[in-house]
Amino acid sequence: HTVAASQSLAAMIDDTFHRARRALGRFDRLAERYAEALHFTDPAASGWRTAAQIQGERLLTEQHVETVYAEMNATLWTASSQRSSLEYLRDEREDSALYRDSRERIWSLHRDFVLQAVSRDAFELTVNTTAAIEVQRYQVEMELLRAQGELERERLQMQGQTAVEAAVAMVEEEALRARINEDVRLRAIAAEGAQTIKRVREAIALSAQQLGQGAAALLSDP
Repeated sequence: HTVAASQSLAAMIDDTFHRARRALGRFDRLAERYAEALHFTDPAASGWRTAAQIQGERLLTEQHVETVYAEMNATLWTASSQRSSLEYLRDEREDSALYRDSRERIWSLHRDFVLQAVSRDAFELTVNTTAAIEVQRYQVEMELLRAQGELERERLQMQGQTAVEAAVAMVEEEALRARINEDVRLRAIAAEGAQTIKRVREAIALSAQQLGQGAAALLSDP
């Protein structure tokens, strides 16, 4: 009974994981098409969709991503409630390949959503401003998030910290150092950049809090 219940739990997490990845992939493809349409000056002479049409599709896709994200949180909640019926011994659970695989997929999925939130705001900044150096700074922050998340994951787990919280804190620290060393040319766009950075931080913090709490409840010792 315990094995069947654990397999059902893993299958539920796996299904949500793959549907979320498909939604993110669709968003990325529409974002590329939208950027191409913005640079096409004569839509009537081409079979491409107009920027307005692609923008509409993009908004629908964003809504779909949000729906999948909500389903993911619901799955974590359901898995957490089922956890009480899975009477694993601590040593057996720690040694379970199924448990380790599920934990890794949950962490990877959260990281993808955090990166997606940063990518979405960086894309908006590219479309709405001519400050190319500001866009580059966002790209650097995204790379920091990817690199630091990979390099620090094992160390943070050994210290008993939540990987998500530590990765976000490190990105914020690196971003602060980068802003302090910014060239004087960025001062003219500082106000607009600060607002955009705030939205990115809030998106990262909100995603980290929601998924971090769900994953911590699921993976903590009974």
